[in-house]
Order: sequence, then structure tokens, then C-alpha cells
Amino acid sequence: MLRRIAGAIAGGMVAMLVVGLVQAAGLLLFPLPPGFDVSDPARVASLMDAIPLGQAATIIIAWALGAAAGGFVATIIGRHHSPANLMAAMILVATTCNLAAAPFPWWMWLFGLLVPLPCAAIGAALAKGVRAATPLPESDRRARVAAGRGG
Repeated sequence: MLRRIAGAIAGGMVAMLVVGLVQAAGLLLFPLPPGFDVSDPARVASLMDAIPLGQAATIIIAWALGAAAGGFVATIIGRHHSPANLMAAMILVATTCNLAAAPFPWWMWLFGLLVPLPCAAIGAALAKGVRAATPLPESDRRARVAAGRGG
């Protein structure tokens, strides 16, 4: 149980890191206007009304890659897909808070709410493939055989 909780927490941390890195790369490609004040809600609203498609796409790609990476790490550490599901729920809550904080276009709401769960599932599926291809340590193999779950 603790391994699964640790997996979900680690997956969430990796997801946040990936989202931040991809969004930082997006800001290099699509920089904010000079002197832009992110603490001014009126300026943020005006920017969101005219957000370039490429900049919006990098945000959505960041959410997708973050959820997939988080799902992968959560499943590897938790040794089950349930930590990826918990991590995806945390990402969905964080994405919803992010969307509510600024006037994002409706289609970004749509992608923001639909992307995290399937992307986390993809990450979890990739992790299961990696785990299946990796032999178990001898102590784990003996414990699984003794528990009747195979080796």
C-alpha cells in the first residue's frame, strides 16, 4: 500500500516537472510580450483572448506529456496501475484549477479535461510493458511463487 502511495506521489512530482519543462520550452518558442505582468488579471485575460495556436498547443502537449510521464513513474514505483489513476486524478484537479485561474478558450478546457486520464493510462501501459520485460529479482520471484502468483 505504501509503495502505491509513494508511486502516486512520485508520479505527480514527475508530471509537474515535465509540465513545467515543456511549458518553459513553449515560452522560448512563443515568448510573452515584453514587460508582461502575469499578476495582472486583466492583462492575462487579454493575452488568453489572443493566445497563438502554437502556444496553446504547447500547453496541451505539456499536460499530455506530464500525465504520461507521471503515469509511467507511478506504475513503475507502485507496481500496479492504481497509482497512475490516483496521479491522473491529481493532475486533473491541478489542470482544472489552472484552467479556472485564467480565461482559457473553451477548447483548451475540453482538451485539459480529456487529456490527463488517457495519457496517464498510456504511461501506465508503457510501464507495464517495461516491467514485463524486466526480470524480477530472485527474492521477489520466490515471494510471488510462494504466494501462488507465478514467477
